[in-house]
Amino acid sequence: MMRSASHDDGQGRPGTDAEYGAVPTQSPAPSPTPVIEECKSIESDAENDAETPTSMASTTPTSSKRARVINHLNFDLSLMDLESTNARPSRVYTSPSGMSFELFRRRWLLLGIICYTGLTNNMLFNGFGGIATEAAEYFDVSTFLINTLVSLGFFLVMISTFPAMWVVDKLGILNGYVIGVAVNVIGAWIRYVGAANPGPMGYYTLLAGQILVSIATPFVTSLPAPLAARWFAPDEQAIVNAIGGVMQFAGFAGGLVLGVYFQNAIELYVFIQAVLQTVQIVGFFFIRDKPPIPPGPKAEVVPFELMKATKIIFGSGNAVRLLLALGFLVVPWATYFSLMDQVSPPSTHAQRATIAMLMFFAGVIGAGIAGVVMDKTNAYIGLARFLSAFGVVNFVIMGFAWLYDIGPLVWITSLALGGFGMPFVPMSIELNIEFTFTPGLNLEATITGFVTVVSNFFSFVGLYLSDPELLGFDNKWIGFVWCVFVFIGVGLLSTLTPEYKRQAFLKAADAEHMRKSLELTASSSASRRLAKSALDACTNSMDDSEDDQISSQL
Repeated sequence: MMRSASHDDGQGRPGTDAEYGAVPTQSPAPSPTPVIEECKSIESDAENDAETPTSMASTTPTSSKRARVINHLNFDLSLMDLESTNARPSRVYTSPSGMSFELFRRRWLLLGIICYTGLTNNMLFNGFGGIATEAAEYFDVSTFLINTLVSLGFFLVMISTFPAMWVVDKLGILNGYVIGVAVNVIGAWIRYVGAANPGPMGYYTLLAGQILVSIATPFVTSLPAPLAARWFAPDEQAIVNAIGGVMQFAGFAGGLVLGVYFQNAIELYVFIQAVLQTVQIVGFFFIRDKPPIPPGPKAEVVPFELMKATKIIFGSGNAVRLLLALGFLVVPWATYFSLMDQVSPPSTHAQRATIAMLMFFAGVIGAGIAGVVMDKTNAYIGLARFLSAFGVVNFVIMGFAWLYDIGPLVWITSLALGGFGMPFVPMSIELNIEFTFTPGLNLEATITGFVTVVSNFFSFVGLYLSDPELLGFDNKWIGFVWCVFVFIGVGLLSTLTPEYKRQAFLKAADAEHMRKSLELTASSSASRRLAKSALDACTNSMDDSEDDQISSQL
């Protein structure tokens, strides 16, 4: 397929259609010279037609010569159309100005693989959240040490996020996936060795495996945003990022749900987790860094430098405020699942597993709706404020329901926490991409990394500020502790201002394409008029020649 190299003038200004990787809608007008040559051959063709049998001549009448010459003018356009369809794309994305970009079916397979990997990886992260008491008895350690499996994970993820950002944005999606999965699978089987040996020694062996899993996690969690940017059309990226991101948080909840059903068979439970991680290796054979052609307007690739990327992100006031807001808002969600066995109102394991499962489905639905809204409206800040405002009301109600032990109301507000809380992290990634977009520079994994670092830092702190056993307060006040975090986060969100740099780049690309198209149309019209004049002159010359021959014979 014919594609021109991408180009950018170094200042973020868009280039030509070919430079964006677009499938041109028109080709440059052909020179009239081939028409003149065609005219010269018309007489000899006419003589050949005279010698052609009647049955054959009927298919190539002399009157078709003019049509054949006109068809020559369209030959380049038809050839281009044929070449543009050779790849048999699953969809062609067309921008408002008419630029067309081919999309490949493989992108959905890659999304499925990355969603599965994020889901199963995060199931290890919170594998004992719902059965902390049973796990403590099994390993003969305190519930504080069981909770350390999660809190230490939050801390280690913050550290390993930095190399993960560099690997994915610098070396590509495939390298990040291979490193993350390889370390994750090794850690999962070390965890099983620990679980197969009950007692303190088994716990510390499991802890060693958990450390490897935590180190591997950022290499996996940073993949949805780069995948969306490099494989999906602009009108698909928000929903893809939302689905990929929410699957990771769904894994966090899924670990809680699955653990409840294996509270009396912890060794088998950890073995099943290890098998689920091993399946991730299949992705090695399918993951690719990018498609053969870009799915939307692209500028010339700028070499990635982590320090440069960091300066761009923290040089945006909007991005910094959004990261801080996200940190405060994620605390209730993360600590709820981490301490569910200890802070939930009196209930059975089955009840807690049921509500966690319902929160998972509510989160998936909420993320899907949020992704569609972002793709269709690009109203990122408005959506963020809506979700956060709902969160304020929800947590106030949850606080009173928790205080007075109104079980049904606690569960209803918990469902809302899943439906409106889970979409917030992938949405904040999309919004930060808008705030910090730089043409040609891959920032998606770096932005995801800083979102992960901030989220885990606040979750690490919030986990201890919400642990009744550690701080010695009654868990009935937990809802109001979370309200403090939510109020601060909402206040920070209210300071954000629209600064959609990616949308501005796409609009500039469309405007440039429209200008080029108008120039091309004008040039094509002039060339076609010239060619038509040459064709008319050629035809008239042939007619005059034939008349002269008849006159001479007379």
